[in-house]
Amino acid sequence: MPKYLVSVKAYDSADSLVFEKSMTLTSWYEGIHPIVDSNGFRQTLGVVRLDGTQYDANGNFTNWVSTYRQDGTTIESRDFRADGSLIRSSDFREDGSIRSATTYGNDGEIKGVQHYGFVQRKAAEVSDDVDNSHLNLFSEFT
Repeated sequence: MPKYLVSVKAYDSADSLVFEKSMTLTSWYEGIHPIVDSNGFRQTLGVVRLDGTQYDANGNFTNWVSTYRQDGTTIESRDFRADGSLIRSSDFREDGSIRSATTYGNDGEIKGVQHYGFVQRKAAEVSDDVDNSHLNLFSEFT
């Protein structure tokens, strides 16, 4: 069983494998990876789905699936436990910035929902006397 490893496979709209790579966890977390970090790279390859698996020191693993628009921006990303249960689900705007993220417990119950940027800003703009400065926190990281 693999340990300290990340494996990714990217597919185009015909469900053909267009990219595959495995690397150590150190390389994954310390490096820049165009398949994950570059909309243009995904667009050039025609990537619409990225499947990943991450193995820890004991060989335990988690999986994730991300889907993309034709321009390479992210639509959604979902992380799964080894048993297939959902850990986290994230949805993204057309510009690729995160819209919301939902986390799930081992029992499948929703443990938290986080909304980012526009949704929060829109609600706060209803009142002019609300300090909106804190709402720009997430837009700096997207």
